[in-house]
Amino acid sequence: MGSTVSALFEEVASGVDVQDARNKVEERAERGDFSTLVALAGEVEARLPATSAEARGRLHALSDHIEETLARRASVESARALLDIARQPRDARFQGTHSAARRERDLAGLLARWNPTPVLRALLPLRSGPRDLTELFACYVQELVLRGESLEAEPAVRELWARLVEGGHPLALLPLRRGRWESSLGRLLGVEDVEDALRDLQAHLASARAGDADEEDTLPLGPRTRRSPEEVPLPASAGAIIDAWAEDVAPARDFRRAFSLRPPQPGMGADLLAAFLEDADLGGLVPTDDPGCERQGPEDVVATLFTRAAFGAEGWVGAQGAAYGRLATWRTLAGLMGVAGEPRDWRVLEQQAGACRWFRFTVTTSRPSSSSRLGLACLRPGGTTLALLAASLRA
Repeated sequence: MGSTVSALFEEVASGVDVQDARNKVEERAERGDFSTLVALAGEVEARLPATSAEARGRLHALSDHIEETLARRASVESARALLDIARQPRDARFQGTHSAARRERDLAGLLARWNPTPVLRALLPLRSGPRDLTELFACYVQELVLRGESLEAEPAVRELWARLVEGGHPLALLPLRRGRWESSLGRLLGVEDVEDALRDLQAHLASARAGDADEEDTLPLGPRTRRSPEEVPLPASAGAIIDAWAEDVAPARDFRRAFSLRPPQPGMGADLLAAFLEDADLGGLVPTDDPGCERQGPEDVVATLFTRAAFGAEGWVGAQGAAYGRLATWRTLAGLMGVAGEPRDWRVLEQQAGACRWFRFTVTTSRPSSSSRLGLACLRPGGTTLALLAASLRA
């Protein structure tokens, strides 16, 4: 095996066509020779420091291809080999600081894409101890949940989750089933499921019926002059997604505030919100001539926030992966709804999200991508408080 591994390494390092080496990786996987692929991944890492800078890109591509090939085999044996590779560190100078810090999240996403619950069930007992690849498995579980798999009844998963709760792991806050407003998230991760599509349609219809049943108030908010509305405290978690962007690139501008509405506006519509945004000072984030306000259902807001959190803004800025993207989404929602602290009672949180009125509005930016901007408004039940979240990236 050693000579085979060395030959493959030299083939890539010497500048021979990388595609040929990739084909040989796939041939090995087809034959079930996963041990050679694990050894090759280790060889790449061990010999990387002595490799020319010109060859490192090819080696990086080969390592990525080994990991993806093992995940795509969709078997317990190939997935176990991928776990062996996960235990081998990859050089941060080679892979990039951002990727290195999130490597287990990335590998969890690869596993979940092709390896559903039966594989997870077989892998969990193969951990070498309670701390072995904890981050990978925590993310793997949440990736499967977001793809529509309910894991509440899986004993090994429940045991893992109990340990995460005990250790204060951030993902332990998340439930082991997908929520009422999350039916479209599987499709955002590439899952095409008729049942998911039906649930998503039902959620949209429910939101539409609720919107039709609402009587939209036209109570004046006061004279149409620029003023400073009374601010009320807004939980810090409302900016969770924007704060994640700032880990990579600080937004050019961001705005996160909550205001007291007098008189209350329980039936506020898009036009009344537009008038409020035109009058209030949002630091130039919103066009004064047309804020482009639009009513949205909770499922649309969840999808918007999840996309920005999981995949990041333009250029993968602040990308957190699906598991942490889900957590950031609900932290942001909870903050906008005025829930202080970490979200824990998910059924109550879902009910509260359905009771709020949600809107999107236009945010000015010089960047062409829509993912580089975010503008959301949450009118809390009773219409006494309006929370706003807006941000745009630098040009």
